[in-house]
Amino acid sequence: MIGIEFKRVIKESIIIVLVLVGLLAAILTTEQDVYLAPVFEIFLLLYASFTGWSVFDKERNEGAMEYLLSLPVSRVRLLLIKLLPRLVSVGLMLVFYMVLHYRFEFPSQLTIPDFSIFYIAFFLVSLSLSLSIKSFIGAFFLTSLLSGGLTLLNQLLTFGKSDSAIYLQANIPLLFFPVLFFIMFHFFDVKPAIWFNIKFAGLGIGFCILIIGITYFTAGALWCSYFLTDSGDIFRYSPGESQLIDKEQKILHRFPGHLEPLYQKGSSLYVEKSKGHTSPESIDILNLETGASELLYPLAKGWQVMSDSTGGTGIIKGENYYVLLGNFEEKSYQVVEIAKGKSREIPVKGNFKFNEEKKSWHLASLVYVLTDPLRFIITRYETLYLVDETGNARELFKADALSRWENRLLVFAENSMTVYQVSGKGDLEAIFTKKSNIKKVRRRFGAIDSRKVLVRDLKQGKYFIFSLEGLNFEEIPMPYHPYFYLEKGDRFIIVWASGDEISVGEIKDGRLVMKKEWVTPIPVRVIRLIRVYHPGVVIYNPKEYETYWFDS
Repeated sequence: MIGIEFKRVIKESIIIVLVLVGLLAAILTTEQDVYLAPVFEIFLLLYASFTGWSVFDKERNEGAMEYLLSLPVSRVRLLLIKLLPRLVSVGLMLVFYMVLHYRFEFPSQLTIPDFSIFYIAFFLVSLSLSLSIKSFIGAFFLTSLLSGGLTLLNQLLTFGKSDSAIYLQANIPLLFFPVLFFIMFHFFDVKPAIWFNIKFAGLGIGFCILIIGITYFTAGALWCSYFLTDSGDIFRYSPGESQLIDKEQKILHRFPGHLEPLYQKGSSLYVEKSKGHTSPESIDILNLETGASELLYPLAKGWQVMSDSTGGTGIIKGENYYVLLGNFEEKSYQVVEIAKGKSREIPVKGNFKFNEEKKSWHLASLVYVLTDPLRFIITRYETLYLVDETGNARELFKADALSRWENRLLVFAENSMTVYQVSGKGDLEAIFTKKSNIKKVRRRFGAIDSRKVLVRDLKQGKYFIFSLEGLNFEEIPMPYHPYFYLEKGDRFIIVWASGDEISVGEIKDGRLVMKKEWVTPIPVRVIRLIRVYHPGVVIYNPKEYETYWFDS
């Protein structure tokens, strides 16, 4: 019977083998090896998957399953007879691929150990689906979903591990499926086959949910984001732990929990604290010099900070810190005034309403604070509101974009830009207006504070620096649309990002001087973010990061 099975394996997989031979010839004889190598690996996975799935395909198509199960051999021996030729076949194919790679420097998308993990996983998982799924396309799709999905989930949540470790960690749990298959095959019968499928599918789905849950909740401190402090240190925060790191990668301080930076003033950093993947639980303040932390304001269930930019959320007036909170379930906002040892909430009411159609509850931020009497200017979905001490909100006007400097607000509306001066009572007086199709160049993840703002005349296609202090324009050269800009002392710095290419320039005497141009070595691993802060640029993905300091 083993000899017959060998012949059957060769006959059933001949088409995939011929495609592999054709791809091999094309790779060796053309210059398209970079593009064809991944295709070759995909067909190898198809071969492994089909070889495992087709173990009972012939008997199922010929209606011979009942005869096969009635043979005077044990189920264990029957499986060995069916599996041995397939194990030898997929093993020889993998060895052949290894020889090509190591002996002839055959191109490959993955390293041989990494590819072997997926190759074996595809064979074993597809084998375990051989009695449950009649279509090979369905079996291959489900196998790809299980292996690829767990791999992507581990890449998204895991920080600090090599790719090989992630691939192994993602695919080892899939061994559950062939083990479950071998156990349940002892009870398989043709007539109640549906009960086998229901039990197998139920246990398999339950196990997948368990693995996804374990992966998610044990990720801990593995997913990281980065913030550059004013002193030039790196603040790394993740679901399990946050750290302050110097430029030499030395950890200066450790802080428990996920601490998202809200606002920095000197050595004090205001943060929103949460533990693991739970909802925010408090607003704390960190001393970046000593590593001390203090709870300032506990957040009630459902409430969270309306963060408009990392490190630029909220406003400090004197010794008080003001921040806007939102609650999605209750569909409400409140401004919180936080001082050491005390705090008070001002619920926002009146015509400050939610827009259900545009789902704009989170598109809100605190723009301005007046202390005598206490008043706030808030923006929500491109509309400015004035909120008094009792929480009553009065709509001011629409604003497509805005910037703030001291007691001045630059507001961009349709075909106009206006500078308002805010009086002590909260009245807004227009001191500069220009009717033109000028738009603010948006800063990715940036705060609205800026003395100088980069604008673009859409009609002329020209770029200008507009000063909120001098109320004047300065035309500047611009090679292409910038990613970010900021004012650092008397310097005006511009950052461009196009794919992997990053550029940093500086405006000096009306001229653009390029300071640094490079190709970032940080690849896209599920996601890649580029953040710009006053000290410099940080580029990171879930596994690694690089920094560029403007003063370097």
